[in-house]
Amino acid sequence: MIYLISDMHFNHKNIIKYENRPFDSVEEMNETMTENWNSVVNPDDTIYNLGDFAFVNKRHDLEKIVKKLNGHIHWIRGNHDKINNVKGIAWEGSYKEVTYDKWKFVLSHYPFASWNRMHHGSIHCYGHTHGNMPNLSQLIKKYAGVDVRTPELLSFDVGVDCFDFFPVSIERIIELAKEKMARNEEFFSKKFRSDDHGGKDTI
Repeated sequence: MIYLISDMHFNHKNIIKYENRPFDSVEEMNETMTENWNSVVNPDDTIYNLGDFAFVNKRHDLEKIVKKLNGHIHWIRGNHDKINNVKGIAWEGSYKEVTYDKWKFVLSHYPFASWNRMHHGSIHCYGHTHGNMPNLSQLIKKYAGVDVRTPELLSFDVGVDCFDFFPVSIERIIELAKEKMARNEEFFSKKFRSDDHGGKDTI
């Protein structure tokens, strides 16, 4: 199975206050996120971390955290990720495209307004915003003062603040994408030029 996660902020005490996380201490947060990760991710699974993994200054401290976690970890750099060449991690730079069951996924730390094969139904997964990314309708109302309903795009914040501090499976994201498509059937039926969901090869 493939999983996605972002914005864990291991060892970051102030993130509890900034994002109103339900923990009394950074130790409790670290332990809970580690337990949640290992409860769903098996040693042979693949997991894409979309950045802002931990607040540490030394490679050794980061490797101690990684060593406790199951799965083959692929890391996409976030704005707080400063340490390179960490054992147990496959570095993917700042951007990655993967295909799963004919669905193409565009992965990055930051949310995009447009992405590769978007109009063929590809899915964009991101982090950084901690569940606070407004949709297009909200932005238009805020800055233009106009109430208008815009279609939901196939983009998802996979940060831990959005999924109760658990990794989310790629199959769950596909389910959520299908729900968005059902809610916006007219838009998606006109917009997509094929039914391959942006992907060609399967991993």
